[in-house]
Amino acid sequence: MLNRRANWRYLFLLSTSLFWLHVHADDGWTKIHEEGRCAIRGHCGSETLFGPELPCPDNGEAEEPTADVRKKLVDICGDKWTDTLVCCKEEQVHAVEMSLRQLQQVLTKLIA
Repeated sequence: MLNRRANWRYLFLLSTSLFWLHVHADDGWTKIHEEGRCAIRGHCGSETLFGPELPCPDNGEAEEPTADVRKKLVDICGDKWTDTLVCCKEEQVHAVEMSLRQLQQVLTKLIA
């Protein structure tokens, strides 16, 4: 009986929290959802001192990247990115590039 009561209490708290989040949603959240529209772009800092950079909410339209960003995108992600609009900035592409390099170093040490 005690376990059922604890489960109901947990469910009540969870549903109350979800309702509160829905009612008090941050105005920075994206509201328009359509093709060619971004949800995130750029970096807005990190949660902790040594944590990864987190993306910013951005509901703007996808944009043409610079030639340098385009080249990096194609090198990292493939030919699909040769002529598309993007929702990222150079610092995001650079962060992905650095993460892949670190992963490659770890895998090389594990395999060797």
